[in-house]
Amino acid sequence: MPTLRIKKSLRKETYFITFTTIGWIDIFTQPEYFELIIISLKFFQKKLDLNLYGYVIMTNHIHLLLKCSNMITFIKNFKSYTTKEIKQRIREDTRTYLFDLLKNFPDNRKKNKFRVWQSNNWPELVETQDFFNEKLEYIHENPVTKQFVSHEEDWLYSSARNNIQDDHSIIKVDTSHYI
Repeated sequence: MPTLRIKKSLRKETYFITFTTIGWIDIFTQPEYFELIIISLKFFQKKLDLNLYGYVIMTNHIHLLLKCSNMITFIKNFKSYTTKEIKQRIREDTRTYLFDLLKNFPDNRKKNKFRVWQSNNWPELVETQDFFNEKLEYIHENPVTKQFVSHEEDWLYSSARNNIQDDHSIIKVDTSHYI
C-alpha cells in the first residue's frame, strides 16, 4: 500500500501531488504512454469528481494540482490501473529493456512484484492561493526547466496549454485559479 499522507478528514481539499516512476525510469517517451495517463485522468474526472487545476506529464514523473471527492481512492486506483496498463504496453513495446528494468528493479525483485510507481506520493495540501500559484507555475515551468521546450505552452501534455492558449483538446482543466 502506498504511503498516502492524506488525513481522511482532508481528502476533499486541493492537493499538489507527484507520481514518480521507480528508479526515475523514463517510461513516458512515446505518445501511447502519455495518452494512457490522460485517459486515466479523464476517467477519474467523471468517476470521482476529480477537479484538475494543473498537470504535467514528464518522462518519468507526473505533477498534479487537483481536488477529488476521494483522494485516497484516486491515488490507489490511478496507480493500480496505470501500472497494469503500462506493464501490458511495455510487453508489446519494441524497447524490451524497459520491461527488464522495471521487473529487475531491486524493490520489485525483492517483493516479487511489478511496480511502476514509487510508493511515496508526498501530497501537499494547498492551503493558500500563493501556494496554489507557486505550484501551478512550477508545473508549467517543468518542461522548460528540463529544456524539452522553450515555452511552457509548447509541451503537449501540460495544463500550460489550457491556461495560456485556452486549449482543452487534451484534457479539460479548471483554469479559474482558485483553491
